[in-house]
Amino acid sequence: MGERGDQVQHGIAGFPHAQGVHCASTSLANLVRYYGGDWSEEMVFGLGAGIGAYLYQSASFPNRAFIGRCPYLEEEFFRTLGVPFRWESGPVLPWPKIRSCLDRGVPVIGLADLRYLDYYDTVSLFGGHTLVLIGYDDDGNVYVSDMNEPSIQRTSLAGLRRALGSVSPLTPGFPPNQWAAVEPFALPALEHLILPAIRRNAEAMLHPPQPFLGLPALRQLAADFRRWPELSDWRRLALMFYEFVEKRGSGGAAFRRLYSQFLQEAETYVPAIGRLEASARMHEIAERWKYLCQTLMDGCRDRNPGVFSKAAKVMEEIAEAESSLFEQLLTL
Repeated sequence: MGERGDQVQHGIAGFPHAQGVHCASTSLANLVRYYGGDWSEEMVFGLGAGIGAYLYQSASFPNRAFIGRCPYLEEEFFRTLGVPFRWESGPVLPWPKIRSCLDRGVPVIGLADLRYLDYYDTVSLFGGHTLVLIGYDDDGNVYVSDMNEPSIQRTSLAGLRRALGSVSPLTPGFPPNQWAAVEPFALPALEHLILPAIRRNAEAMLHPPQPFLGLPALRQLAADFRRWPELSDWRRLALMFYEFVEKRGSGGAAFRRLYSQFLQEAETYVPAIGRLEASARMHEIAERWKYLCQTLMDGCRDRNPGVFSKAAKVMEEIAEAESSLFEQLLTL
């Protein structure tokens, strides 16, 4: 069942699928192409005010987790474009409703858990993964555009139901079966979109609605690192931190590398970004994130919990550098 599904019987034939480095920004970039645009994944990520910080803490494993992305990238992207957007959700996936969208040539995005998709070979739970549903066949399969794969994939409808119905323990406030039909939308000129998205992202980082988000989360993480040696699973937590920040669909360095590339591209449309050297500064911040990850991995390898004191200092430096940059971006 995990084989490639190149022939869509019902739905959208020839959907412009391309791989990328992050699920949400790749899915949105592919949707832009479907509706006649040609925006890079980096541009889409920036227009979605995608940079963020989310610190998860719990008394049970995983006791700690960190995600470097805004939790509402899809909503923020369409907000930037001035396009109405709303997730549907509920205890049961309404497949007939989704199927009718595909029959009309309207793609559907959804938030899935990779474990239950037939074309993935994994036992790890990984919820909140954005993908695009583009079609189905008469044998009970659904065709999917997924950033990790080189071509359109197919999965069983039963597997899709489980994937969309699964809720990640790291995002307890998110409901199951989140999906949205993406009707045709206009693509305004980029020079009118970039600055509002940057300012909104800077505001979200500097003044988030909750202390476990944005710059407060980074400062909390710096202080909390000093307590990680007290946690019985500190090596597993450090490895998970490395995977989430550096490997699992972040584009590297907690999405900071992706945002640096967005800022570089955005300079073409808004020269003031270049005068701040914003892209270069974000690139330097990304290098500090990479160094932080390597520091934690060295501690895991050497079984040395003392490494968290060093990690805390690096995290403090990152928080100060990001605070300075976002304060200046807010003034553009």
